[in-house]
Amino acid sequence: MPYRVLTLAALLTLNLLSSQTSANVAGGSSPVSSLISSVQPFSVNAPDGWVFQGELTLPAGAHVGQKFPTILLIHGAGIGDMNETVPEEVAGVPDGSANFLTIARRLNAAGFAVARFNKRGVTGVGPQTIDPEKMVGAAYTPTGIAQDAWTLLQYVRQQPNVDPERFFLLGHSEGTGIVSKLAAEHPRLVRGVVTISVIGDSPKSLLRLQLVDNQVGYAHLLDRDKDGDLSEAEVNDAPPALNMWLGIWTALGVLSSENERYHFTPAIDPQGQQRVKISAGFTSFLATYFDQSYPNLSVAGPNTGAYLQDLDRFGYVTTLLPRYPGAVLMMNGENDDQTPASSAVRAYQAVKDSGNPDVTLKLYPGMGHTLAPLRDGFTTAGPINEAALTDLTRWLKDRAN
Repeated sequence: MPYRVLTLAALLTLNLLSSQTSANVAGGSSPVSSLISSVQPFSVNAPDGWVFQGELTLPAGAHVGQKFPTILLIHGAGIGDMNETVPEEVAGVPDGSANFLTIARRLNAAGFAVARFNKRGVTGVGPQTIDPEKMVGAAYTPTGIAQDAWTLLQYVRQQPNVDPERFFLLGHSEGTGIVSKLAAEHPRLVRGVVTISVIGDSPKSLLRLQLVDNQVGYAHLLDRDKDGDLSEAEVNDAPPALNMWLGIWTALGVLSSENERYHFTPAIDPQGQQRVKISAGFTSFLATYFDQSYPNLSVAGPNTGAYLQDLDRFGYVTTLLPRYPGAVLMMNGENDDQTPASSAVRAYQAVKDSGNPDVTLKLYPGMGHTLAPLRDGFTTAGPINEAALTDLTRWLKDRAN
């Protein structure tokens, strides 16, 4: 789902382990003549001329000719750079986050090569992008995103330090559907699949959860005096973790802003009382917007209608991943308010029922969409927690040997 609706990633500074760890996971190396850089920038041309910038990072102490088990990281929705950077104002935590950089550092230290890239439309880390109004058309739908991922997959597998027999895919959020599609269509090329924040339900049901049910829940949390009304004062006292969703409320027409203060719009507060009833006006406003607008949810960007229409045809983890026979790891926060744990459970059960003998589901209490802990009672797009990093690393090492 588009960036303003479905958030992204995290950064946790990690110390590198010894190069001996890398050699153990890599299964040893042939006699070599020289060390090589552990950071290998690349540019990959898409068939239509778009150029993807990225990095293949190797364990410290890598040598010419040494091959490593490799994992390609596929972003969540929207304008994802190679680090999956989420700025502070969206992440809801100081300094924001960059999960893919975190994951790459951890897995490099554990002996893996890791490939990351800027999505189509993204020109640099930050993220820096082209004009968002130009990010339209078939290339920015799930089908187009999957084609881009396939282009990157083929490129990375051919690199001299990549072991194509030990090649893994990791997808976050939107990326869980993309990696499920690639693995189902090319099972011989993929040793294992990791899905973080699993899209296990239909796009319409998840978007309704995000844009209606969740927002009503946030309104009740902001109702500090628990009188059933939400006041402008309570909105303006919202914690930073809610910044992204208050931006959604503004785009939806619930709020306007002036002099760094939020105000209810006449559409939801026609009498100018500076308060609305949550169970009546607020809820009905959002439900009516969603029911009348889907799939053309302009709040999420100019390409949303085409994106969601394509996504309805594309499929999601529950419908795609049962066709893949290889190893599967699913990871989801129990407090994920965008791709809920119940959705991950349904996807897990579908894969398990397909007869796949190697499917694992990990649920993390108190964690949200980026496997980061709650802040001020709200989910954030903050740094991925240590337990998830440890589980991910252990699972990959077990299946790379």
